[in-house]
Order: sequence, then structure tokens, then C-alpha cells
Amino acid sequence: MTSLDFTLFPPFTASEWQAQIAKELGDRPAASLRWQVEPGITLEPFYTTDTLTHPVALPTLPRQPARVVQYLAHPDAEAARLALASGAQALYLDSDENLPTDWPETHTFRPPSLDAAGPRASIDALTLREAGATRVETLAIAAAQLSGRLAHASPPAAVEIVASVGPEWVPEVAFLRALRLVAGSVLHAYGLDDTPVSVLAVTSRYHMTAYAPHTNLLRGTLAAAAAVVGGADALVVRPYDALIATTAMSLRLARQTHLLLRDEAHLSRTVDAAAGAFAIDELTSLFAHAGWDRFRQLRQTTNPSSFLHDDLLQARVSEQHQARLSAVLSGKERIVGVTLSPSVADTIPALPAAGTGAFAFQRAAASFEALRYTAANQPQPRVSLLPFGDAAPRNARAGFARDFLAIAGIWVEEAQATHELSSGTECVILCAGDTAFAQEGIGHINALRERLPAVSIWVAGRPENAAALQKAGAAFFLHARAPLYDHLRDALAALRLSI
Repeated sequence: MTSLDFTLFPPFTASEWQAQIAKELGDRPAASLRWQVEPGITLEPFYTTDTLTHPVALPTLPRQPARVVQYLAHPDAEAARLALASGAQALYLDSDENLPTDWPETHTFRPPSLDAAGPRASIDALTLREAGATRVETLAIAAAQLSGRLAHASPPAAVEIVASVGPEWVPEVAFLRALRLVAGSVLHAYGLDDTPVSVLAVTSRYHMTAYAPHTNLLRGTLAAAAAVVGGADALVVRPYDALIATTAMSLRLARQTHLLLRDEAHLSRTVDAAAGAFAIDELTSLFAHAGWDRFRQLRQTTNPSSFLHDDLLQARVSEQHQARLSAVLSGKERIVGVTLSPSVADTIPALPAAGTGAFAFQRAAASFEALRYTAANQPQPRVSLLPFGDAAPRNARAGFARDFLAIAGIWVEEAQATHELSSGTECVILCAGDTAFAQEGIGHINALRERLPAVSIWVAGRPENAAALQKAGAAFFLHARAPLYDHLRDALAALRLSI
């Protein structure tokens, strides 16, 4: 086999890369490519060995593939035995119920607690993260928990960290690596450098949806891949329908997701598959430094033994959740199956139970799902599109209007002309480009008024002659400039639905 000749690839300096980026971007500044991962954490468009700003010694990751841990919502001994016979190596029981007498003899993980204690110094990096905390805040709390445990108890035989992992692949890989760095720094401060650290990664509930539950397979797979590449020692993949009720098929798919990543994608074959990816290295360092700095602040203001009763910490985590949620409510961040490509055919028997108590778990999709569920349990309005004018703009606005109302589960018909509208139509949405609205919009409104006097007339978009259209009788304008959630509430209210 011929060895690679790296002289064929001449090195480039940072300034040469910057010149090439400027050439490619044209009038756009390179700063427009910066990525704010979360408040205070920003990635530059590119990195070289000379431009890494926070170099640290990267963590040593486990050499063995992550253990396959089967999720179970309840202590079902038969399901547990089936999982262990089908590739699972341990179990994760998402319940505080007692184990039955015929429970198989294997390691069974339980959800972590901020007040946990025991011989393995279990550290909870899951509860706050699923309550909406940033990764930096979660790292700091994990460090504070470990420090508090080491300060008030005998040295543990090992440290076990239970962490929530979401579908944002690059940040989650860096977050898990930073967890090891921060835990190692705390252990070093107590002279316990040789204490082994293991990470149990659990795919996040925060990003799961009740509607379109099969889309959770996509999010769960991304999170699972991030966990494996990020160096998790064990991995729990939540079944796609865990919010409502798991089935034998969903449990199997959760287990198979991990097995596919291990045995077919071979993600575990390389000890540190992300090594040398400068953006991930930099993000790992940024998280670790920011998490450590926040930990030092917490040591001055927070008692590690009473996190669950710390009002200031609860307020801070709530504020962080609201900041994350605002991107979803505004429409800046979309959720597949809920606010992006929703299906009006999806139904659910009930809304999933909400989290309770201090640091209750949150879900990004919950507000939109509650809106849809409320609308679904009322008589559905009859809505029809009426496109006209050039095909491209009218089709674009018709698609927007249809998808917008589908977020609330509202079925939309389509007519090609005013005379095709049935007498039972309650709302007609005019769809056209600005030019067609300027030339024909008022005429269509007048024709609708004559054909269906009681119909509510809407306009898809915000054309230049919006004021004239409104004066002629347009009652509502559907457009993408308004915050998505608020605009949807207003639209449902305009359809006389009680929200």
C-alpha cells in the first residue's frame, strides 16, 4: 500500500484562509458566519492550530464502545429480559417504582437526582439541562455537585455523571467532552486524579414532540451519535413515543438505533472520532472554561447540598429556558413535525404530562402542541385558499398559508375560482404576489363579498397595498414577519377558536 504524500497538500496560513473566505463571501463580512452556540459562546467561521483561542488538554475518552442501555418507563420484567436478550447490556428505569421479584440480575440505572449520594458519587447533569439550563450552567452545577460531595464525604471509588444529550450534534459532542474536563479539574483539586469518571448519556426529552412522534427518531439518532462521538461510556436512547406510551416496536427501535451506530456506522471504532476537528476542540475549551468560571461563582453563592431549594438558581435556569424557548416561539428555530412540515393528520389522545417540582423538565414544542390540542377539541372552521396571479408567488404564499395553519392542525382546502367556493366556507385566504394583489386584490375581495357576504377574507403575505386591501375588507394578514406563536394565536382567535 502506497503511503500518503502530504507534501502534495501545501500548508495555508490563517491569513490565506481569511483572504479566500473574503473572496467567496463577496460583500458579506466573515463575521456573518459566526455561530452563537449559546449566550457567551461563539464559534468563528474557521480555525487553524494558530487561531485556537482557548487551547486545553483534551479529555481521555473510553476505549470501549458505549454500553447499550435499554430505556424502560416501568419495571416490566418481561420487557427487560427481552431487551437483554436482544443486545442491551444494562437497563434504565425511568421510574421510582420498586423492582419486581423476577427482575433480571443486571445493572439498572435510575434517573439522577441533584441530591443524590452513594458510593459512586452520581452527578446529575440531566435535570437542569432538561429544565432548560444552558450547557455552561449545567457544567458548573455538575462541578459544584462533585465538589460538594468530595468536601463532605469519603473519596468515591468512581464518579458517574448522568447527562442529557440533545440533537445539536457539534455542541453536544463538545459538551460531553467538556464534562470530563470539568470533572477532572475538580478531582485534581482534591488530589484524586486517578478516580475513574464514567458518563451515562440519555437522549433529551427537551427536544421531543408528542405530535409527529416518529420525527423523534431523527432527533434521537442525532443525539445518540453525539453521545457516542462525545465519549459516553453508556447510552440510553429514549423511545420515540416515550412522551405518551412506549410500545414493543419503539423500545426495539431505541435499542436498534444504538446497535446501528455501533455495528454498522462503526462510530465506536475510533477512540476519539472528533479529535483534530478544530471547531469541536475550540468549543470544548470554550465550554470548559466558561463552565469552570461559572462554577467558581456558584461556590460563593450556592450551597451544593441544597440546589433543589435555591430560588436564585431556579430563577436563573427558568430565565435560560425562556431564552431558549423564545427562539422557538418566534419561529427563528423550527421543530420538525411541529412548526416545520407539520401534518394535519396527526392526533394525540392527550397532552403529555408536564414536569413538576423544582427544575421540572421542559419541552420546546409544548406551547405549540398545547395550542394545537386546544384547537383540535373544538369544531373545525372551514378554510379555503384562493390563489391567483403568477404561479411562483401565488404557490409560495399558498404553501406558507397551508403550512402555517397546519401547525394548529387546521385543514385547508383550495379553490381555483370564487364560484368553486362552497356556501359553508368560513374563511378564504387570498394567495398571490404583490403585483397581482395591486392589480386584482380588491376585485377579488369585492367578488367574495358578493358571493359569500359572511366569509372572513384573509391575505397571505403583507403586500405593498395592504392598507387598501384592509379597507376593502381583508380581515387578517398571514405573514412571516410576526413572531410565529403570537401570530398563530391571533389567527386562531380570528377563526373564532377559543384559545
